[in-house]
Amino acid sequence: MSDAPRPRRLLMLVLVGLLLASCSRPSPPVTPNGAAVPPAITGEQVAPAAPNNARPRSDGIAGRLLFAHNGTVWLWQGDEPRPLIATGNAWQPAWSPDGERIAYVARGQSYSDLVLANANGQTVAEVTANSSDYPLQSNERIYDTMWAFYPVWSPDGRTLYALSQPGKPYGAPATDYPLTLFAWDLTPSGGGVTQLLSDAYANLGRFALHPNGNELIFTRTTLRVDGDQRLHRLDLATETVEPYPGTPYRSYDPAFSPDGRWLVYTARQENQTDLWVLPGNAPSGTTPVPQRLTTLGTARAPVFAPDGSKLAFLAVPPDAPRFELWIVDLSVSETGALQAGPPRQMTAKMGIDPDSGLTWSE
Repeated sequence: MSDAPRPRRLLMLVLVGLLLASCSRPSPPVTPNGAAVPPAITGEQVAPAAPNNARPRSDGIAGRLLFAHNGTVWLWQGDEPRPLIATGNAWQPAWSPDGERIAYVARGQSYSDLVLANANGQTVAEVTANSSDYPLQSNERIYDTMWAFYPVWSPDGRTLYALSQPGKPYGAPATDYPLTLFAWDLTPSGGGVTQLLSDAYANLGRFALHPNGNELIFTRTTLRVDGDQRLHRLDLATETVEPYPGTPYRSYDPAFSPDGRWLVYTARQENQTDLWVLPGNAPSGTTPVPQRLTTLGTARAPVFAPDGSKLAFLAVPPDAPRFELWIVDLSVSETGALQAGPPRQMTAKMGIDPDSGLTWSE
């Protein structure tokens, strides 16, 4: 990596700006370049219960759905959600394929780490060690820390993919390397960490792994002032990269259906964000036409149900300030197109963190 990193202090200003934007309905955040995270939380904190007026629907959710709220990972299983990882600094959860482990991001002062927990929310391993022993707020600490974001499991659960940086900040003022893709070997033999992609001209953001384990679809945001953003595909076997066929600029938050047939993503048009779908195996050189699945104007962070019959996502309700959980039923038309039924709002006044997204297991 070289040539294009930016000052660390500018990155932090971007973080704050994106966080504030996520609370405004007219301009929902355009996502995440990987560094869009909530403010740091230091010290031990007990996660608060949901607000008294955050009353979820009682029709229940099949399986186990995780989301983040105020630094706590919540589990929705059955009729209502409950706190599961209540450390006050937990974000971006991801179920393992077997549903027995959870990878998540622990956020601290000037750094974030990848952590593994069991299905009960108890910590079992720390994958990274990006913190520092230097004092809080010190210049030395800034130069001694790094970031990690968006954990994604391989289909066999032996590898954890995530975004991070190839080195610590450098220069004056402190400058971060762009966020890029890494893979951590979680097998007992421990093969270490491998950098999968080098891109000196962009930060990478939220990504999805095809169920066949052969390719990654990731968000690429250029380091130019205009911050052009689009979904790209990385073939893990050939190490080739290309824009994903049919996706427009300002597309992000990719999610594959369990069978890999569909790729759902968020796209922003003017001041509206909604969910769109393309074939999950679009050949190179083709231009498939995306189909719109939602019309709420604030939808993002899609995730399929384990059986592929439903799609959960986050959106800001009318006359509300923050993101809530929604679900739609899915079907396939006679012409073979994926269709979404009427959206159902599942939470009220919960304020779910949109950058942490959703993860759903049986």
